Amino acid sequence: MFVEILSLFTDASMHPKSITENFTEVKISGIFNVQKLPNEADYKNITDRLNDRDTFHLSVLKDNEIVENFTNRNDRQFRDYISTINAALSIGDSIEVVLTIEKNKIDNKLSVYYVKEFVDYLNSLSFLTFLNVIEKNLNKEKLILEHQAENPTNNVFSTKTILLINKNSNTQIDVLESDIRENRVYNATSLCHWDIEKKFLLPEDLYPLVNDQATPELIKVFQKACLLYTTMFVFDYLGIKEAGFSYKLNGYKTFGEEISTKRLEDVNIDLNSSDLFYKVYQWIYTGGNTNDKISIARNIISLNYNPQTLKLSKTSFDAIISNYKIYERQNVKQYIEVRNKLSEILIDLQGKVDKIVDSFIGDYKKNIITLLSFFISVIVIRVVSKGDFIGGFTTEIVILSYSFLIISIGIMIYSRWEFSKRISMFDKHYEQLKERYKELLSKDELTKIFEDCNPKSNGSKSFIHQQKKLYTILWIFSIVILTFTITIIYVINNIKLLCLTNSVIQFLL
Repeated sequence: MFVEILSLFTDASMHPKSITENFTEVKISGIFNVQKLPNEADYKNITDRLNDRDTFHLSVLKDNEIVENFTNRNDRQFRDYISTINAALSIGDSIEVVLTIEKNKIDNKLSVYYVKEFVDYLNSLSFLTFLNVIEKNLNKEKLILEHQAENPTNNVFSTKTILLINKNSNTQIDVLESDIRENRVYNATSLCHWDIEKKFLLPEDLYPLVNDQATPELIKVFQKACLLYTTMFVFDYLGIKEAGFSYKLNGYKTFGEEISTKRLEDVNIDLNSSDLFYKVYQWIYTGGNTNDKISIARNIISLNYNPQTLKLSKTSFDAIISNYKIYERQNVKQYIEVRNKLSEILIDLQGKVDKIVDSFIGDYKKNIITLLSFFISVIVIRVVSKGDFIGGFTTEIVILSYSFLIISIGIMIYSRWEFSKRISMFDKHYEQLKERYKELLSKDELTKIFEDCNPKSNGSKSFIHQQKKLYTILWIFSIVILTFTITIIYVINNIKLLCLTNSVIQFLL
């Protein structure tokens, strides 16, 4: 566009004296002799090609003094500007023309007029300033840089969130979800120590997606920045100052190094390793146990890289994957051993529950057998000596029988209390065991393993309480039957004795 601006004043082929461009403005200047004076029609043809979101400033200087300034953002008509220019200039005058374009970002779109100069600007930045500038313009969403050239060139460039395209292109770019960005940064800051103001940037924002139409110089800038920034998500410690980038890596070997990053252009690191470090980063933070993964990655990297240039061996990523698989196999073996050991303990615990139930049932059986043995002995002795068993249940025997039945009730109450106490102790031991294994197994897996043997679960709880309830009822029923039987025998025995006494009395009378 500047060449067209110069053509307002001269027909000669002119080139700008200087061009600078950054994220906020483009500034172009040129010095030449006036060959003609501008007219309004030519000016309008030029400014119509300017992007509507940007602001255009034009200054003409003669003898280092400003002849006139013009901007397209005020109410002044260009014909008034031309009148002033024509009055102040003459053919043959030496003048300097300065064009300044103020960029405005609208809908995440920003103009780029001179790609080469824009890349030069990025290269001139320190790594810290580069990060701050990218972070400011990206603003947690996306950034689309529109190249404003009339004749489009192969200036297509892209990362996950930054896109350089020719104007009027329909190419779109996705936005990284905010929760993914926040979780990734949170995980990284919990695994790595950053001596830097917390950034929301991710390596995805800087990793160039190389294609045949990409600008090589722009790719190189982002490869450098991406490699440095990705190590922040892998190494133990990172500190970024305006002058340099310092890091510390603790693996099988320990390294501490500082790399000068005053100008990205002068940073001497291995660009081919950018892809490798990015693959390692993606692998660490995508699924699985991040702590285990980053530890293995640090160990392997410390054996396979140059601490000054960050050059990483091409086989490093495969070595990391292989080591992690070995680690997983070892963990699986340990996991199986833990599961088997836990299964044995739970089977033993289940056996203890069975013994508790058997003990309660045994108390009932021993007590009832003892009572029945006593009554049978009384009956047998009476039958052998007298030929019947009713008379054997004298008042003394009946009192003794009732005493045994009362003792049986006491034994039943004690057995029930002991049963409940043992189950309570079992529950406590069970919960302690479960608590110990929380460090080794997940919550869901613990629940699944313990549920079948849990005395509080429906199946086990039903069985334990069924046995307790059933044998208590049986015990009470046995006592009631024996009590009722002894009472009936005692009543019958007394009626016979009363009849015999009455007969003797009548005989004597």
